[in-house]
Amino acid sequence: MLSTKLLASAKINSYLLDQFSGVNGTLITARSMDTGELWTAQSNNFEINNNQARVKGILSGDVSIATLTSPFGVDVSIEIKFTQQNSNRRKIGIVGRWTDSSNYWRVESSGTGNGFRIYEINAGTETLRTFANPTIALNTEYTMRATFSGNTITATIGATTIQYASATHNNTATTFGIYGAFDPPSNVPDIINDFLMWRGTSTPPANPLYPFSLTSPSAYQIYQRNGSNQANISITGTFVASTTHDIEARFNGGTWVTIATAANGSGFSGTLSNQAVGQGALEVRFVDDISKNYSLAYVGIGDVFVIAGQSNAVGVTSAALQTYSHATLKAGLFGNDYHWRELVDPTDSAVGQVDSVSDDTGMAANGSYWPLLATSIMASTGLPVAFVPTAKSATAILPWLPGSDHQDRTTLYGSMVYRSLQVGGVKAILWHQGESDATINNFTGATTYNSRLDTLANAIATDLNVKLISAKIHKWDSAPSTSQENVDEINGAIVEAEGDNINVLAGPNFDSPTRVTSGLHFNTASELQDAADRWWAAINSLAIL
Repeated sequence: MLSTKLLASAKINSYLLDQFSGVNGTLITARSMDTGELWTAQSNNFEINNNQARVKGILSGDVSIATLTSPFGVDVSIEIKFTQQNSNRRKIGIVGRWTDSSNYWRVESSGTGNGFRIYEINAGTETLRTFANPTIALNTEYTMRATFSGNTITATIGATTIQYASATHNNTATTFGIYGAFDPPSNVPDIINDFLMWRGTSTPPANPLYPFSLTSPSAYQIYQRNGSNQANISITGTFVASTTHDIEARFNGGTWVTIATAANGSGFSGTLSNQAVGQGALEVRFVDDISKNYSLAYVGIGDVFVIAGQSNAVGVTSAALQTYSHATLKAGLFGNDYHWRELVDPTDSAVGQVDSVSDDTGMAANGSYWPLLATSIMASTGLPVAFVPTAKSATAILPWLPGSDHQDRTTLYGSMVYRSLQVGGVKAILWHQGESDATINNFTGATTYNSRLDTLANAIATDLNVKLISAKIHKWDSAPSTSQENVDEINGAIVEAEGDNINVLAGPNFDSPTRVTSGLHFNTASELQDAADRWWAAINSLAIL
C-alpha cells in the first residue's frame, strides 16, 4: 500500500549521498541524507539498522520503495553498495524515472538465475528488458551502478554490465530511489549500505565514499600505443581532504608510482610513463593512507582509429544496431559529445554533439560496421581498440580540405584534427568517402579527386603524423544517380594516390570482386559484416598493428 508522500527539500550539490547513519529502527524518511534531500516512502519503507538501510515490511513479498527528486534532471548515475542476506534471495536494487507505482524502471539483483535485471514497469505491466547472471554470494557487499542517459539504461555489478538502449518510457521523469522486497522475520532482510547519485554518466565527483574524482582518464578511454607497445597515461583530478597528500597511481595491476607530491584537494596531476599495452583498472591513492583510494575500470592502451567520410562511415542505414564481442576486452568510443564510453551503435550518435559541423541529426544513423571491425581487430591483436567518429553524411571531398586554421572546429578537417589531438594521438584515419563525388550531377573527376585526396592525406600526415587509409566505393543503382564509369574513376584516383603518395594506404574495395550492395547504403547485417570483413582484411594486410 502506498504511503502519503512526504515533502522533500532539495539541496543542489554535485552529488547526493546517504550512508544511512542513525538510531536503529528509524525510518530513512524520518532523517536527512548526509548530503541532499529527504527520502519519500512510496511503498512501505526502509529502516536504519547498524548504519545501513534495511528492507522493512509486514508480509512476505512486500515491496519497499523510497524515492527522491533528482536535482540533476533525468540523466543521472546512481550507485548503491548492497548485501543480500536473505536465503530466499529476495530482490534489491535501484528505482529510476519513477512517476508512480505503475510507471518506472527498476534495476535489481535477486542473486538467483538471471538475477541481474532491468525491468520496465509501464501502466502496471512489468517487462524484463535485459538480464545477466553474475555470481552474488550471501553476506557479501557488492556495488551496483545504474546510469540513465537519454533512452539508454546501463547497469553494472562488478565486471558484469547490462544495457537497454530503447528506454523511452517515462524518460522525462526525475524521481529515483531504492527498492527491496521483504520476507518474514525468519529470514534476515537484505540491506543497502550506501547510496550515491550524481549528474550524467561521468565518474562520481569527489565525496566521502570516493575521496578521489578523476578528470582524466575516463572509463573506456584508450590510449594509442607507440612503437614500443607503450603509452603515457596522464592523470588529473581532485580529492576530499583538509590536508595535503602525496598521491600514487598504477595501471592494470602494475607498480605503484608517485605522481604528485604535497597535493591539495583543489587539484592534482601526474603521469604514469611508459605503461605497457593492455586494459585494466587505473588506481590512485594517498601514499600515507592507502585506505583512501579510487579505481577506474576499463582504461586501455591499444589502438585508436578516426572515422571520416560520409554516410556509410556515419552508419546511415536501416540495419539494426551492431555490437562487438570479446571475452575480456572492452572497445572504446570518443563520442560526438567529447565523452569516452564503451563502443555501442549508433557509433556516430548526434546526442550531445559538440562540433555541429558533422552533426547528422535527422539521418537514420543506426547500425554500422565499426563494432564488427572492433571484434576482428581485438581478436587479432589481443588489445583494446577505440573509434573517434567525425564523418558527415552527403559530403564531397572538397569540404574536407583544410583551411588556414587546421584546428578550426567549424570545419570538417579542423574538427577531425582537434578531436584526434584530444584523445592523445591515433593510429590512422579510416576514410570511406567518394559517393558524392561519383554522382552524375556532381561528378568531380579522377584528376581533381586525386589532387584533393593528396592534399587531405598530406595535411593529416603533417598535423597528426598518421596515414589515411582510403576505402574504394561501390557502384549503386538508386538515387542519386551514378555510373560504373564514375565509380571506376573515383576508385582509380584513390588507387593512384595509394601508389604515389606515402600518406595514403590501401583500404577495402567495396566494389570488387563483388559489390557489397546494390543500394547506396549498407542496409543489412550481412552487408555490414561484409564491409567490416573487407576493412579488417585491408588493415591486416598493411601490417600496421
